[in-house]
Amino acid sequence: MKFSDYVRLGKISIKSRKKSTRNTVRGISFGLIILVPIVFFTLAFYLGITSVVDASKRNACFEFTVAEAGMRYDKNYIDEQVLDKSVLEKLEKDYGRQAEETIGYRDFTLRNGKRSAVLDGAEKHSWGDGDGVLGNYIRVAEFFEDDGKLIPDGIVKDLHAQNKELFAAGGTFSGDGRGQVILDESTVRFFEMTPAQAVGKTFTLRAKVEFGRYYYLDDDFNPDNEYVPSEDTGDYVPSISVDVIRNFEVVGVLSGDYEKITEKSGNIFLSGAALFAEDGTMPYFPEIRRAEYVFDDIDRTCYIVTYSEEMGALEEKAAENKMFFPAYPAMEYSLSQLYKAPLLCVNLQCENYASAVTVSRFLNAEYRNISADKEKNYVEDYATFEFNRLYILGNVGMYVMIFMYTFGGVIFFATLLNLYNSVNYSVQSRRNYIGMMRAIGAKQNMIPKLYFVEILLIFLRSAVWVLLFGGGLSLGIKFGVDALFIKGEAVFGAAIKLNFGYFFLALFIAICLVFAVAYLFSRIACRSVTKKGVLEVLSEEK
Repeated sequence: MKFSDYVRLGKISIKSRKKSTRNTVRGISFGLIILVPIVFFTLAFYLGITSVVDASKRNACFEFTVAEAGMRYDKNYIDEQVLDKSVLEKLEKDYGRQAEETIGYRDFTLRNGKRSAVLDGAEKHSWGDGDGVLGNYIRVAEFFEDDGKLIPDGIVKDLHAQNKELFAAGGTFSGDGRGQVILDESTVRFFEMTPAQAVGKTFTLRAKVEFGRYYYLDDDFNPDNEYVPSEDTGDYVPSISVDVIRNFEVVGVLSGDYEKITEKSGNIFLSGAALFAEDGTMPYFPEIRRAEYVFDDIDRTCYIVTYSEEMGALEEKAAENKMFFPAYPAMEYSLSQLYKAPLLCVNLQCENYASAVTVSRFLNAEYRNISADKEKNYVEDYATFEFNRLYILGNVGMYVMIFMYTFGGVIFFATLLNLYNSVNYSVQSRRNYIGMMRAIGAKQNMIPKLYFVEILLIFLRSAVWVLLFGGGLSLGIKFGVDALFIKGEAVFGAAIKLNFGYFFLALFIAICLVFAVAYLFSRIACRSVTKKGVLEVLSEEK
């Protein structure tokens, strides 16, 4: 038989049970009208939005803190848990491709207080808050890679995607970077200079050091013997100013666009060679010990700072050797009060958002291992603001999908059940007619083909309604989501918009499903009349 013959016989069959077919078409139309927008939303949300999110690499950039084995630090004082450095080995071993690169820093901040800086002879003063902050973030890059990267590739890619550059002028360190400094554009503008004017000039950063009450300067250069402050206010040490950076050459100026992405200004980047000696030690860093004393019947925690020699002498040596002088307590690590040395801040760039979610689960497990709170989600401690919001959005989207597929699945299953009952009734009511067809030579596989075409014709009658109402509902979902996340780029770091093109992919998936259902139902419904003998089929009365 030709295909046109199958279509003609299918139309005759449908016409002979007009009322039943009408109800079936209505049910099928309603089921597909619900199903197609659900599939569209799934594809547009999880494929479309994910591809947009992946284009913004900062969504897959983490920053967390690790400590060397045996490092002494005050866990009771800091707000965030500190992971063991072995976590980096686990990341490299188990998530090497997903966690593309790691960059390490010894990360400092200047405490609130007056500080000053000199750029090419121009001196500026600043308090530790408000506009014009000098040296708000001091990052000594401890490179894991030989190429000396300062910034993860993902951040640079984000800038290039917006036709912007990492450096407003100059570039990264040359050689080992000792005696060199990279500033950001806001710091340079504070000195009323352009980035191009600042490159090649010398930069000095001076910090105010105050001891007493919480920090005490040891009375000798031996950190192992006990030092007890004599009074509540401690042994009086006058405030002094020291050059933590002296006459370093400005080799690069980070752009204001970089500052906007990282939401940090007042960046000062130094090479690891400016902090570490060749043997890996930090020759100008003091020993810091935590101590408990009772002053005026009040228990007080304080910190004993012990330098290897006079601060002034160390300051001069550091300046002579073109090295950074971390003068505690003027300088603090950004997350903690330390006993021994600054902790290591790790900047981790993941391959894409999906990889970032996987790595995030690993980091959450590591944090829970060292915390009493085994249920807490620690993602806010190490991920960007945008990743946190996307993570929440993904979880909300998952619950929405569960509800939509439960609701839509029940309706579509009911319509399919109605369709099967209609086809099965048609087969059973025509058993003798089918038996006669087989008796005059019809092949076994011809009968299921008749009903396969008939089911497709039923689906075809619902196509107009599916296109009209399913498309309208999908378009409504798109406009609704777009309006809901109209400021998505500011919140998520990427524009949250549904691509309506996925509707046609959803429609194609629905068509494939229709063919699969038609094939399956035609085979199952006709099984009772194709597997039995001709005489047996003819002898059964209906």
